[in-house]
Amino acid sequence: KEVKAVKYYYRYCDDIVIFGKSKSKLRNLKQDIADYLDKSLNVKLKSNFQVFPVDARPVDFLGYLFFRNKTLLRKSIALNFKRKVKAIHKNWQNLHPAQIVNGLMSYKGWMKYSDCKGLEQAYITPELKKIVAIASEKAGHKSPFYDEKTVF
Repeated sequence: KEVKAVKYYYRYCDDIVIFGKSKSKLRNLKQDIADYLDKSLNVKLKSNFQVFPVDARPVDFLGYLFFRNKTLLRKSIALNFKRKVKAIHKNWQNLHPAQIVNGLMSYKGWMKYSDCKGLEQAYITPELKKIVAIASEKAGHKSPFYDEKTVF
């Protein structure tokens, strides 16, 4: 970062996003990073890197799509969430309470940091909240969807 004067970058584990004003500088930086990883750490850079203007499309990073003015869940994650909710509605009586609560909590965490109000309103219905409340009570926990305004 300091040696190459990178002003804007985000890193998490082995994922990194670097922002810059010039495609050619970013391509040169990518090559410098690949050379460093290869020579110093004996590690190969993945081949799925991309250089593109951020106004042309969102940045896909850590399961989110980052637009300039909003953040959405990656399409596959939203689809998996919808499938999970449908499976719970269909067969919740035969599922272990932990399967219901834990399965939904991870998605609730994803949505907490994104602009997914429409997705939440469409799928986290009062009926689903009631199912989760029953499962939570069986497990001896407070429902993750507990809201003092909501009474079951």
